[in-house]
Amino acid sequence: MQGINTSYAYYFNKKYRRTGHLFQDRFRSEVIENDAYLLAAVRYVHNNPVKAKVVTEPSAYRWSSYNLYLDKDNSGQRIETKMILEMFSKNRDKAIELFTGHTNEGNEDVFMAVFPARLPRLPARLGRGYCWRCFGLIY
Repeated sequence: MQGINTSYAYYFNKKYRRTGHLFQDRFRSEVIENDAYLLAAVRYVHNNPVKAKVVTEPSAYRWSSYNLYLDKDNSGQRIETKMILEMFSKNRDKAIELFTGHTNEGNEDVFMAVFPARLPRLPARLGRGYCWRCFGLIY
């Protein structure tokens, strides 16, 4: 597998006159420094499939941990939900109710806002396979 990846990276870099790792700078992260930001990040993660129009509500997304927070997941999968839920209430039922409300409330959460308001178009010759290094996006 490594040989295939190395060969493809060499081909791609030569074709588009690039250097370096094919997927370098693709992933970014931010430090979560307070509880409000943590809760906003949890809401953002659970609402991503809804925002992407994959599902109509967070509980419908099969690969989400959202149903684990609501005690509605019977898959045997376990994650630590207690810390987040106790930020809402020490009473678990009340915490789940408040968590659900928080997740579903309208918001303008924006994370990793590193992109300009309008991205310039890529030249047609580069096509969808081009890694746009300056933004860390894959097209």
